[in-house]
Amino acid sequence: MIKLSIITINYNNKSGLQKTVDSVLSQTFTNFEYIIIDGGSADGSTDILGQEQDRITYWVSEPDKGIYNAMNKGILQAKGEYLQFLNSGDWLVNENILSKIFDEDRTAEILYGDLNEILPTGEVKRQVPLSVERLTMANFNSNTHATIQHPASFIKNTLFEKGLYDENYKIIADIKFFIERVIMQHCTVEYLPFVITNFNLEGLSSNPANWSKTIEERARIFSELLPPRILKDYEVLFQVKNSVLLKHIPFLEKTNGLNKWINAGVGFILKVYKVFKKKD
Repeated sequence: MIKLSIITINYNNKSGLQKTVDSVLSQTFTNFEYIIIDGGSADGSTDILGQEQDRITYWVSEPDKGIYNAMNKGILQAKGEYLQFLNSGDWLVNENILSKIFDEDRTAEILYGDLNEILPTGEVKRQVPLSVERLTMANFNSNTHATIQHPASFIKNTLFEKGLYDENYKIIADIKFFIERVIMQHCTVEYLPFVITNFNLEGLSSNPANWSKTIEERARIFSELLPPRILKDYEVLFQVKNSVLLKHIPFLEKTNGLNKWINAGVGFILKVYKVFKKKD
């Protein structure tokens, strides 16, 4: 059986795609297939795919409806036990990283580790999940890399039998997917305490121009997943002073500030923490 399917999506990012492809094809681990979904690039990206077509399991170049539509195309082609989503511009930290992971017997439905953020200045910032022993809804509330980091995760193919990425979300459909599988369906997870991926901060979700859209989508996710009764019951949280709110919801001290969340119209996200805290 194929152990891993690596899925790369790309659109007009030839230089980034080259870096990603090189990091994948140089791996000492070989029990994987490589799938590339290109959105109809016109910058010469397909030249790279043509040059490496003997080593790429499947690739296509055609218009798509967004990044998660492209990922879903890749999922439908994947035959591996685990799937990794390594977008163009991101690259595996070294040529032995996949061997380090899969030379051991892994059984958890989601494996996840650390990633390096590569700033435009070239500075490297290691991002370590805030919670590694047990993931709760609070982790997914944070505006930081508090939990599973998509490019540094490996997801069992069977989890997608319950549904693909929700294409109604253009930036953080992976967050919705992780909440549904980890929090609501209690899939098994394993934290790997080392860096897996170098993450290019010039991508869609990292662009400051999209931050308000990201917050909006996060709000929609929690609104959609929580029963209306729960939202109504905890409406009282937004009628108290900030100091009281911080006392009940201490994780807010690690965000960019309480007012930013409320002013952005996503205050009801805060209710989620208290609801799930009672269940822990």
